Amino acid sequence: MKYSVLKETVLLSMNLKLLGKWDSCRDDSMKRLKENLDRMFVAVVDDQAVGHSYWSLLEDKPCIYSIFVMNEARRMGIASALMDKCESQILASGYNQAGLSTMVTNPAQYAFLRMGYEKTETTDGWSYFTKLLGK
Repeated sequence: MKYSVLKETVLLSMNLKLLGKWDSCRDDSMKRLKENLDRMFVAVVDDQAVGHSYWSLLEDKPCIYSIFVMNEARRMGIASALMDKCESQILASGYNQAGLSTMVTNPAQYAFLRMGYEKTETTDGWSYFTKLLGK
């Protein structure tokens, strides 16, 4: 799958009202992505990219910033595998906890709960989660 097709699929899955906000933070987001290439993982099925994840540090705490799986590749364990890769690398980097956040309307939050994340806070339409690693 070419990058442009994956990009279009990601954009189509996003809330269109949020795209204007993307324009305002595009440069910072691209800089952050480039700085964290070694913390990014891409899921490939039949030679096609079907998902990705990446983590970085926020105030010296590991945070999973992005996890995405294309609709046609969902319910195959790909999101869990991507999360496992992030968590393993976070643990190997000397941290024992990971955090993430999602909009309260995002159904992925239920998957995060099944993966052992605990909801710690809900504020301004966002839910925040943490998980102790290496238990």
